[in-house]
Amino acid sequence: MKSRVNLACFMLATTIAGLISVTFPQTLTTQTQTQGFFEQFGPRLNTVLIKIYENTSRVLEGIENGEVDIANWNIPPELVEKWSKPPYNETIAIEKYPEAGAYFLDINNNETVSAFGSWRSPTSYLEFRHAIAHLVNKTKIIEEVLKGYGLPLHTPVMPWTEWFNPEIDSHPYDPMEAAAILDASGFVQGTTPNPYYDPSKPGSAQYIRVYPPGHEKSGQNLDPLIFYVRHDHDARNQTGHIIQDELLSMGIPVEIPGPVSIQEIFEKVMVNHEYHLYTGGWRLTANPDYMYALYHSEMYWTPGFCYNYNHVSDEELDYWLEMLSWAKDKKTALNASINAQRRLAEIVGTIPLWCPLYAKAYRKTSERAPTGWTGIVNENGVGVDSWWSFLNAHPQDQGQGETIVYGFHSDIMKLNPVYSWWHVDWQVLDKIYEPLLRYNPYTNSYIPWLVKGWRIEHYEAYPGLAVTFYLRENVYWHDGAPFTSEDVKFTMEFPTEELSPIWSNWLRPFVDIDTPDQYTVTFHVEEEVFSLWWIYNIGSVIILPKHIWKDIPMEERYGFAPDPDLIGTGPYRFVEYVNGSHISLEANMEYFRYCPIQTEIQVEKRLFDPNTSINYTVLITNTFTDEYVENTVYIYFNATLVDSQTLTVPPLSSIELGPYSTSPLGCGCYQIKVKHSSDEYLNRTCVLTYEFWVTIREDITKDYNVDITDVALAAIAFGTSPGHFRWNVVADVSDDWKVDISDIAVIAAKFGWSK
Repeated sequence: MKSRVNLACFMLATTIAGLISVTFPQTLTTQTQTQGFFEQFGPRLNTVLIKIYENTSRVLEGIENGEVDIANWNIPPELVEKWSKPPYNETIAIEKYPEAGAYFLDINNNETVSAFGSWRSPTSYLEFRHAIAHLVNKTKIIEEVLKGYGLPLHTPVMPWTEWFNPEIDSHPYDPMEAAAILDASGFVQGTTPNPYYDPSKPGSAQYIRVYPPGHEKSGQNLDPLIFYVRHDHDARNQTGHIIQDELLSMGIPVEIPGPVSIQEIFEKVMVNHEYHLYTGGWRLTANPDYMYALYHSEMYWTPGFCYNYNHVSDEELDYWLEMLSWAKDKKTALNASINAQRRLAEIVGTIPLWCPLYAKAYRKTSERAPTGWTGIVNENGVGVDSWWSFLNAHPQDQGQGETIVYGFHSDIMKLNPVYSWWHVDWQVLDKIYEPLLRYNPYTNSYIPWLVKGWRIEHYEAYPGLAVTFYLRENVYWHDGAPFTSEDVKFTMEFPTEELSPIWSNWLRPFVDIDTPDQYTVTFHVEEEVFSLWWIYNIGSVIILPKHIWKDIPMEERYGFAPDPDLIGTGPYRFVEYVNGSHISLEANMEYFRYCPIQTEIQVEKRLFDPNTSINYTVLITNTFTDEYVENTVYIYFNATLVDSQTLTVPPLSSIELGPYSTSPLGCGCYQIKVKHSSDEYLNRTCVLTYEFWVTIREDITKDYNVDITDVALAAIAFGTSPGHFRWNVVADVSDDWKVDISDIAVIAAKFGWSK
């Protein structure tokens, strides 16, 4: 279990740092969003002009006077109130968005609290915790304390994600129910008058409650609970006192020490566990895998710091958290997440309070879009200046064109995709460089982006898993070079002891990476460290162009912009940066998602035996959210027209053409090509080519001969498996993840073969 502890700590460490990773369908699907639509093509803008201001106030002033179309920072409550009224609300839009974070009423589940005495703590009683949960008035907290800037939480999982369980016991505010639970469990009223009794308040206790039968102090008044409140955080401070008032009214004595410093709270709560209640808070992720670190019984130590300082300890919960943490597929992870939330609520291990809401603003209209902007995507956890907004945004009266002005509240520090850590830097870099997977902005599930999907395989002869990603064929770097598996391999192997990229924490251990062809990447992973979250983290790493970065000297890789041209695959190309003034980006019209009609050629593999007939289908997807598109599709095999069809494709839907079959093929390299007519709205088109080979597997050099070069390559790799420096996947002709005498024998048996 030691490795599980270490990994869980590492996962929460990245959680605290605010690094985000989320979920992923293995095939391209269309989803209807609950909060709005977004389109998976673009960009529609010509230019993104980033204006740099000296502070947030100047950016927001730019929104108000029309200089800026969209801001990169939250707006304060006083401006929300001002801009929500005429005449400002006629030209300025304000959108709230939830942050991936949570605040809790943490409860010490441990049976004893050292500062309390040797007797059993009331908060270790399940019924007592249930009663407290019914005394938390989340509506009052959100309305009076947060002024509407919060979402009620009933589970530690973000409610807008697909991992959320909406069916759990939410413990609605109900003092009468709390009183009934306390009475039924023996925490009845004694004989000492309660100074906080309020006869007008439902459930209020006239007398101080006593310890229940069977307790060491049965029948005696409850001792005051120790309730640490964050006095430095206004919302948590006010919330703590609201909850204290409810407990006192219920006849439960409670004391709030303080004011107490953050360091002292850390020592009392998270190290020494000398508390009963605490107004806790975490910066979380959209993925629920952090729950293992926060609530698994193994994550509690006494004495000493631990993430599970509440000492939540439940056998069933542990089972679901272990399943969640090490889930190999999404179905298993989803089931474990749902049940872990259910069980945590049943035992009231903690009481989630709220998820914070923030607000950002953009111009409804400006001189650049007199009739208004459309396509602004208010992404959960990000807001209106999300990556998707810059893919989708355009003036309402035209499908494409114009410049949007993006206001920054500070200058950048670096334009370095390896070592930039400042969030403002990444608001530039994320439009230029891309990861393998992207977030759905409303559910925070993953969308295949630079990849089409993946496959997980297990081989008895090899002690690990092979995770294969299939890359898209029509992706190019901004300088025209094709994006290939070598770029992925180079990026994933980039970190060294001397060089640790900012995104290194997203990487999970792997043994080796194979690139059997230009569009296939296989990770070899030890089974004990592999989980679904491993895939999501790998998919979150931005990819570097090998042909650029391999030639950058090591000492220059830390610089301001090691690649001054910022060559990426993203929807925007870098144009210029003027210190303290602006950054200019222009639309990448060769972007693989530039066209609203997306095509995918579906073939079983890329290497076939001679005299094989190849079967394939073609998927045509309309990524417009509200436009039917009539389009003529042309399908070619080795430059020969196979089929042409005129299709009417509904919005956000796909039509599959085929299956098509070739005649038996001799050795060679072949191409399937699909192109289509321009769409009638944006006049955009694209061409997709799928390349595959026909030869025997023993022809590992793909020169259509088996000769000494093939034998030599296999001999060099002899005796190896993934992870060995001489390992070569093409020499593994038996597909068992090792090169041994059987591979040599098979190749030798074909020696002299030629097409």
